[in-house]
Amino acid sequence: MERNTFMAINELISKLYQDTENNDLIQHFLLRLKSVITYSYSSYLMADKSNPHHLYNPICVPSSFAEAEQKYIEIEDKDHLAWVIDYPETMVFSESEIISDKARLLSPIYQECYGHYGIYDTLQMSLVYHNILLGIVTLYRTKELGLFTQEDKDFLSYFSIHLNYIIYNKTYQSDGSKDRLLKFILSMSNEYSLTNRESEILFMIYENMNNSQIAKKCNISINSLYKHVQNIYRKVGVSSRPALLKFFTRWALLQDNATTEI
Repeated sequence: MERNTFMAINELISKLYQDTENNDLIQHFLLRLKSVITYSYSSYLMADKSNPHHLYNPICVPSSFAEAEQKYIEIEDKDHLAWVIDYPETMVFSESEIISDKARLLSPIYQECYGHYGIYDTLQMSLVYHNILLGIVTLYRTKELGLFTQEDKDFLSYFSIHLNYIIYNKTYQSDGSKDRLLKFILSMSNEYSLTNRESEILFMIYENMNNSQIAKKCNISINSLYKHVQNIYRKVGVSSRPALLKFFTRWALLQDNATTEI
């Protein structure tokens, strides 16, 4: 992976956590995703909490593409990929690797929803957490842009663990989410021998506070804050804030899964 791409992916992950309280989180993510994966159109279809088999409320880039996705929702039972909704884990795949060009472009879904947009290939990612379908991210390319590649799939996959965790918490765990966050930080602090001050700073980092805000809140200098942050990095084995956020998210997921299994 090129350094610029790696930095762009880390920046997107960081922005995701900064947008956790923003209702336009998905819209912003799709817009920023263009810096990593080239696409013509994109969408996110939410899964209905009361009926996860039903998708609704399309969020699209550009927003005018919502017309196509609304048509899809009306005839989604004709989709040859509808089985994805029932799959119990996150999946990332391009449609061209599953279905031939002819079958794909002559399908009722393409003909009725996407044909006049010139869609040629799609890259899809189902978001699933605790066996609950949260929604489906889809990127679309016209023929001019060609087929999606394995590299595109890999890039999109990097965001799945973060989107799963963030969207699940926004949708299903909005009440008491801060208590859950404190529980995970306490667990990680015990495992990695973080001091009380380091745990406090980790909490504020995850709450998307910048260095100046954290230093002021802790009543310490920026230099002292840097030392605490570097100690956290050293203890958990990371070297940057995005890497720390990713590490902590994985830790929280493991704790959640362990609790569910119990």
